[in-house]
Amino acid sequence: MPSSNDVPVEPTATAYKSAYALSLFLGSVSDLQTLLPMIPTSVRDVLGCEQVMLLLPDEGRATFRIASTASADVVRHFDDQVVRLDALPDLPPFDAWRQRRPAIIDPSLRPPGDDGERSLHATVFRILPAKPTFSAPVSANGRLYGVLLAQDAEDPISAERSEFLLLTAHVVGVALANAARYQHAEEERRRRAEEMRMMAQVDRELSDSIQLDDVFAITLDWAMRYTLAHGAYLSLFDETSGMLRPVASLGYKTPPETVTDLFESGGIPQRVALTNRAEIVPQVSLDSAYLPVTIAMNSHLSVPVTREDRVVAVISLESKQVNAFTESHLEFIHALSTRAGIAIDNARLYANEVREREKTTSILREIADVVMVVGSDERIILINDSGISALRLYPDQQYVGRRFDEVFDGQPLLTVFRRAVAGGRVHNDTLMLPGDRTYATSFARNPKVGWIITMRDLTELRHADQLKHDFMSVLSHDLKQPVSVLSGYVELLEMRNPALDERSRYYTAMIYQSLTNMRKLIDDLLDLARLDTGVELIRAPVAVDHLMFAVRDWIRPSVEAKSMTLHIPTGANLPPLRGDQNRLTQIFVNLVHNAVKYTPPGGEIHIEIESSGEEALTIAIRDNGMGISPDDQKAIFERFYRVRRPETENIEGSGLGLTLVKRLVDLHNGQIGLESRLGEGTTFFVTLPVWKN
Repeated sequence: MPSSNDVPVEPTATAYKSAYALSLFLGSVSDLQTLLPMIPTSVRDVLGCEQVMLLLPDEGRATFRIASTASADVVRHFDDQVVRLDALPDLPPFDAWRQRRPAIIDPSLRPPGDDGERSLHATVFRILPAKPTFSAPVSANGRLYGVLLAQDAEDPISAERSEFLLLTAHVVGVALANAARYQHAEEERRRRAEEMRMMAQVDRELSDSIQLDDVFAITLDWAMRYTLAHGAYLSLFDETSGMLRPVASLGYKTPPETVTDLFESGGIPQRVALTNRAEIVPQVSLDSAYLPVTIAMNSHLSVPVTREDRVVAVISLESKQVNAFTESHLEFIHALSTRAGIAIDNARLYANEVREREKTTSILREIADVVMVVGSDERIILINDSGISALRLYPDQQYVGRRFDEVFDGQPLLTVFRRAVAGGRVHNDTLMLPGDRTYATSFARNPKVGWIITMRDLTELRHADQLKHDFMSVLSHDLKQPVSVLSGYVELLEMRNPALDERSRYYTAMIYQSLTNMRKLIDDLLDLARLDTGVELIRAPVAVDHLMFAVRDWIRPSVEAKSMTLHIPTGANLPPLRGDQNRLTQIFVNLVHNAVKYTPPGGEIHIEIESSGEEALTIAIRDNGMGISPDDQKAIFERFYRVRRPETENIEGSGLGLTLVKRLVDLHNGQIGLESRLGEGTTFFVTLPVWKN
């Protein structure tokens, strides 16, 4: 009987040919579970043996199990989950198998401690006949995949047959190695496919929810479902303080978010947050940083949740089993944390937007003005409560999302809106609504949003303006009468007393001057009141030369009285202005008269005219007078405002002249500004539109 130490016999060419055919046959089967029962039968047919059995080593144990056999009777009664072999003793043939060598199993040699039931002999020879059995290790790439047992009609197996069996065992080893690799690849593929399916489901669930609490719950649910953890919690990380705050959990009788003080002293999740590196702790009792939420847990896994390289949260999983988490668990939770980070960020942004929207809605609800936002598609985006009330809409209906022309069909607001859209820019208008309500309406174009519409109720202001106008009319009438009476009596006094002495004539002159100033103040008040209530201008082409000549004639007495020089350009080929001839004359007479008042005798006043593009002319009135300080410039156009300095104490004025000028320039759709330096003079710039045919 040959042993493992016999001189090997070189297999014949026929044996090699048979082994090659066997390798092709077994190599065509990639499924391990299909391959295992085929091996003993195929080997028996090739070798011509009576019995062949395949033993496979148990993973992680020093034991073997019977995987398959060529005996039909055995296949009928065999259960590989029950029939198992004891630990391998350090005796042949087990030692030979460890060293990848063949061996003979002699049924007459029973190892020490054989209980007659579960030993190798008791198991194998209960199935195979009790006679010497040849065994050959099945190996490939230095790894033992199993053992082939063979019995022949001859007793013992010949040396040539034993060498052929060794060659066959090598072929079987290669086939098992290929099938194992295929099975591992298939399992990995299925695992990856399952992970992708689960991640797709995670993405759907996270994308369907925008609430932070829902995002937390979905994330923890999937983490526990995949890892079979017994507890999970998610903590938000404050980068400034370096502290974690548990906000959601699953699987705990006492939720971690209710014992937040436990995390103030550190812990594994905080260590993970600070290092931005995931950790698997197989046995938490061996980690001094572990802070137990419950004493039942034995292993821990924490993974950081990041956004743009910043840690925003930590997902923590715990199990009652030791070493419960694997690298595949870590890989899955990493992928989950990436999605959770995006979802948490989106949920936070949404929560912030909701808070800001609620704040804006609260503000708009309290605003008395009408505020409306219309998108570029002319659908209503926002309308506040004041708008619903003022525009006589139904408060119980939803107007957001509806077309503007559908909601306001047949109403004046739609007509004004169409004018604004046609102009494409800021459009201001006055709108009369039912109930004799008057609104100042502004349409502002916003490229990113559409149209922002604001409406201010001017009804009470118009009533107040009318009262003011009525008051000013009565007041001016009542003031003008005594002024006229005083003027008449002064004239009578001079007529009845032609020989008044010099002091008396001085007194009458002062009375005349005061009455003239009072009459000018009354006229300015009346004029300003008329302008405030909406005076209609007569818009026509106004020649610039004629306008300047009229100004010169009006102002000549004042200029000559102070020995001043007025420079007015003439002969320039300038387009006519678009406006009211009388009101334009009033603008420049007031400005030149102002320059005369605040310029010392002998001074100069220059009027300069230049084009401001094709649409307007700019007329500048420049003097070399005392100038205006920066503080006074800010309020120079306010009513009754006068420059108060020692050198202006003796200059008469009501403080209404520049206010009238500003109002008239605005009515002409023009602009007015000034430049001034104390002691150097002042320049007023008036830009007015030109007449277009």
